[in-house]
Amino acid sequence: MVYANVYPKGNGIEDHLALELWVANYGSLQLGWKSRAKYSFVLLNQSGKEIHKTTETCQVFCAPVTSWGKPKALTLKKLQEKGFLENNKLIVKVQVQVLEVVNEAEVTGNETMDVEGFQVLYSQVIQVSWIFVSKNLSNRTRIS
Repeated sequence: MVYANVYPKGNGIEDHLALELWVANYGSLQLGWKSRAKYSFVLLNQSGKEIHKTTETCQVFCAPVTSWGKPKALTLKKLQEKGFLENNKLIVKVQVQVLEVVNEAEVTGNETMDVEGFQVLYSQVIQVSWIFVSKNLSNRTRIS
């Protein structure tokens, strides 16, 4: 089970709509759990018309990394353009496909996951992923 958080005024990056996907009740899951899932966010106007879709992303969710998202899903300037909002409302649809679930495993502390082509310890994934977001902010050429 997952849930989404929507930050209409950004979450760490103020000029972008931010979207996050979280594992629900992760504290009650067994030690060593992990899930690999593909997800994307679809923005719909109030009439149900698709106005934007994020790139489909595949990530591993686990005890140290219980959420992933798009800190720069869409610029606020683009969001405010004609056609995106109707009556100042926006619908966010989340598409999720769970590819693998591990309920319990032996945890060594040396588990790694791929972050932008680098193998990173689970305990460092969040910090390292923000390096790429910061890099993208300075380049303004890549959208996460």
